[in-house]
Amino acid sequence: MKPIEQANERSTWLGVQSQYRSRFVQLWTALMLVSIGMGLTQPLFSVRIVDRGISLQQYGILQSLASLATIFTQVWIGRFSDFLGRRKPLIIGGLLIIVPVLAVFPKAETMLVFGVLLAFYQVAFNAQRSLMTTWVSGWAEEGNMGRMHGTFRIAGSLGWIVATPFLGLLLDRYAFSTTFRLAAGIYLTAALFITFTIREPKQRTTVQDSALSETVDESAAAATDGQFIWPLQLRLLFLAFAIFTLAQGMGFNLNFIFFVQELGVSNQQFGWLSSLQAWLEVPLMLSMGIISDRFDVAKMLAIGMSVGGLRWLLLSLTTKAVWAYGVQLMHAVGVTVTEVLIVAVIARMVPSRHLGTVMGWRTTVRSLAMFLAPTVAGTIGENLGLRCVFRLSAVLALMASLIILQVSRKSKAR
Repeated sequence: MKPIEQANERSTWLGVQSQYRSRFVQLWTALMLVSIGMGLTQPLFSVRIVDRGISLQQYGILQSLASLATIFTQVWIGRFSDFLGRRKPLIIGGLLIIVPVLAVFPKAETMLVFGVLLAFYQVAFNAQRSLMTTWVSGWAEEGNMGRMHGTFRIAGSLGWIVATPFLGLLLDRYAFSTTFRLAAGIYLTAALFITFTIREPKQRTTVQDSALSETVDESAAAATDGQFIWPLQLRLLFLAFAIFTLAQGMGFNLNFIFFVQELGVSNQQFGWLSSLQAWLEVPLMLSMGIISDRFDVAKMLAIGMSVGGLRWLLLSLTTKAVWAYGVQLMHAVGVTVTEVLIVAVIARMVPSRHLGTVMGWRTTVRSLAMFLAPTVAGTIGENLGLRCVFRLSAVLALMASLIILQVSRKSKAR
């Protein structure tokens, strides 16, 4: 039997090598705890800030500045993690930073304080999530990466689904401050859980690490020597990804405010509307890897972007809370597009020796789009209304879909 076949046999149904199975389950559990804490607080950020007298335009500026802080810090945090050769200390540090941020957030009153808290939260949250993904990537064989990452990502969806229905109950019986303190306690529990249950031995060089190092070195050399020429299809793909991410960011930044201000939902309805958006993520995450291997993934991506845009168009036409339930279920399609399908398309278009560099640019493009989204959405929402923001998001998503179809045609013409 060949070594590769033996390695694949040693992998579990999770896509993880058997010696890392218990560690994977532990980190999966930690991610679910983190997502429960996120589900109890993230839908309330925008509502709380606007409730304190901050305008939609000012809120957009706050979110953009927080995204800018994330853009400037994530590369350095990743490099420091590589320098240490460890992920665990920085993950724990990120979770511990979030704890006081959530404890103070309900007491904030001014735009300056909200801006500082949002910046610390986004930097810490994105850092720990990114490092979790990096850490778990070393526990699977190359052929099982998709299945493993899909399984791992489901923990986030389940955590959100579990937490958000309780938002209404917590807000009705208690208050913002109690809900945020509970979430802070959950983040602290996740940090302690990782500290005392998950081992992280000193990093040692493996065949997989050596291959990855060679790939990164070759990519860097290619970029320096100008050997990697970005094909037109790849440039169009990134343009479509940027436009679609902008559309998603604009809508998502204001939809929770829309539920409260335009639809007048109760606290219980608010919780269920927040939860519903993740219900279809689990089956979609599990199925997309298999389906994209059998069908034209570019066309699937175009359809997914169109459905994502349709979600915002329908939300702009929604006048009753009950109609919003069905619209929220469509949110999972957009998430799957940005986190699963786009990666599959890039992986098929880019040679493996350049994939690391191109995926790095994907992260940068996404961060820049999310930096622009809150300010654009806040300005339009303040002057033309929330429904206009959603309609523009739908138009942008359709534009992205048409660009992807052009990518598919050009790929077939080659």
